[in-house]
Amino acid sequence: MNLRLLPLAIVWFCSILSGSTALANDADATGSQRFEKAVYKHAAPAIELPYRLLKPDAGAKPTPTGKDVADKALAAKPPADKPTGDKPEAEKLATESAPAAPAKFPLIVFLHGDNQCGNDNEAQLRGCGEFGQAKLREKYPCFVLAPQCPKGQSWASAPVNPAPWRQAAEPTAPLAAALALAEKMIAEQPIDPDRVYLLGAEMGGFGAWEMLARKPELFAAAIPVAGDADSRKVRAYKKVPVWVFHGARDPEVSISRVRSHLSELRKVNPDVEFTEFEDKAHAILPKVMAHKELLPWLFEQKRGAKP
Repeated sequence: MNLRLLPLAIVWFCSILSGSTALANDADATGSQRFEKAVYKHAAPAIELPYRLLKPDAGAKPTPTGKDVADKALAAKPPADKPTGDKPEAEKLATESAPAAPAKFPLIVFLHGDNQCGNDNEAQLRGCGEFGQAKLREKYPCFVLAPQCPKGQSWASAPVNPAPWRQAAEPTAPLAAALALAEKMIAEQPIDPDRVYLLGAEMGGFGAWEMLARKPELFAAAIPVAGDADSRKVRAYKKVPVWVFHGARDPEVSISRVRSHLSELRKVNPDVEFTEFEDKAHAILPKVMAHKELLPWLFEQKRGAKP
């Protein structure tokens, strides 16, 4: 080997290693590589729905809600009429030998917008891939289910315009399949059925409202972003906490439509938050995900925690 070329070879080799490390770091930064890839075959209506699934890391423990902490403290406190001395030997043995209940984690169901439709099983992660980042996996270990709506189809059962929006009698095939897939995951994975959350943006915002209207008992909370809903259905989800986000300059779904819907919803549901971005239009999901209070609020919600 020509020794004069050795320094150049070393520089080239180091650049390859550096580039590989950068690519790995970039992939880890997006978190998308943590999502498993699969296809769900739904029988009726017949459809194949690509989806990605994020699982908690091995050894992770679910973040408790405030209610969980309070319930645990209450359970540990002895009744007022019972002495606080040592437990009887039989009771101690029974307590010590009882196996610990397996950990169960929250589930986030994410419905993407129209621009992410297709069958590549990748595009939908643009809205939720960050849940796979190390910092979020550590702070909020959970399952994230991200189905992908086929191109030319929709989560919403009616065209988004004109207003007022009215959902059809039956859901679209993609929405029906996504709902069935969520229920399948709850049944098969270590998911806490009282901590199932719904997040949808743009077309997925319509889908989130509609999924909530069709199966409100499934969800502990919902975050519809840049979508509209059928105001005739508000009583269906009057007990579900909702945080709505919308851009005041949205040219596709006017802010007046959302305000009108929320006016009807607040008549029956006191647990409604609304954040309006004055300088934003339709694509606001990145700003929503950056809201510092969003995830603490979301992971505090638990089905049945409020009357």
